[in-house]
Amino acid sequence: MHAALARSLYATRLFNVTITNVPGPQIPLYAFGAQLREVHPVVPLAAAHSVGIAIFSYNGLVTFGVIADSESTPDSDVLTLGIKEGIDELLALVRNAEDLNTIEQART
Repeated sequence: MHAALARSLYATRLFNVTITNVPGPQIPLYAFGAQLREVHPVVPLAAAHSVGIAIFSYNGLVTFGVIADSESTPDSDVLTLGIKEGIDELLALVRNAEDLNTIEQART
C-alpha cells in the first residue's frame, strides 16, 4: 500500500488528458483570395500523456480533433464513437425541441 501511495504522490504525470475548446471566427476567412473552408484542430501530446481533444468552431461549424497514444489508449475509437453519438443525441434533442416549438406556435 505504501509503494502505491508513494508512486501516486511523486508521479510525473499530473494528468493524462488535455481538452481544449477554441472559439474561432464565425465569418469566413480568406488568404490570397481563397476561402478557408475547414480547420482541423490538434492538441500535441506532452510526454507521458495519453489523449488530447481539441474543439474548434469556425464559420458556423464545430470540429473535433482527437489524438491518442496508441500504447496507453488502444481503444481511442470508442472515445471518438462516444463523442459522435453524444453529438448526434444532442442534435436530435435540439431538433425535437424546435419541432415542439413550431407545433406550439401553430396552435396559438
